[in-house]
Amino acid sequence: METVGQLTGDFAHDFNNMLAIVIGSLDMRRRRRSGAGDDKALRYGDDARERAQRAAMLTARLLAFARKQPLEKVFGPNRLVCSMSEQIYRTVSETMRIEMVMAAGAWRSCADAPQLETPS
Repeated sequence: METVGQLTGDFAHDFNNMLAIVIGSLDMRRRRRSGAGDDKALRYGDDARERAQRAAMLTARLLAFARKQPLEKVFGPNRLVCSMSEQIYRTVSETMRIEMVMAAGAWRSCADAPQLETPS
């Protein structure tokens, strides 16, 4: 298990370095194109950046595994649902209407939030 953890850590570290370059390039592209008025291109760039950020979160989880860090964190469920809303809207048909109602006074939870975001 120690060897698997070491291999995972090495892989995650290298992958994280590559993602940093991709995210930085997408940020620079957005700054240069923000005044161009090409909303579709900006949206595609933003989607790519969001996916790269999610990959970076996965890499952080791999590093946490390699370092034997606990993955559970305290978070607000409303914030988790809000962060997933854009992904949900893109997934369903445009003919469907989705309404999200956040719970007032929801208790904070202790869990692995990225695991909750992953479809089973």
